[in-house]
Amino acid sequence: MLNAFHLGGWGMYPTLIFGVLAIGAAVHYAWTRERRRLALVGVLSLVTLAAGTLGFVTGMMATLSHSSGMPNQSAVIAEGTFESLNCVSLALALFVIAGLVTAVGVWRSGSAGGEATTEPARQQA
Repeated sequence: MLNAFHLGGWGMYPTLIFGVLAIGAAVHYAWTRERRRLALVGVLSLVTLAAGTLGFVTGMMATLSHSSGMPNQSAVIAEGTFESLNCVSLALALFVIAGLVTAVGVWRSGSAGGEATTEPARQQA
């Protein structure tokens, strides 16, 4: 696991940071069931995916730049692609975890007792 993190390069760090923040926001939502927290979970989850994609793209750019003119170009490109995909893999794993935790919060909101914080109380006439 640590080897995969190392192989992924610098792009793993922002992906991990945003992913942990997304999971933290999802846990907070699942715990409090405050509907207004869902937007934060969604944005942080998308930023996690974007960071993983950026890590992949920059890794591929470096791979293609360094492989030009090498005799074993296809092997270098294959290895670089493998290493760069670690960023995408981490982003997807964190995205799935945040989604599952958010689903628990949504499920809890619909269970007995409901969610008191989704809508303001309605006044009866």
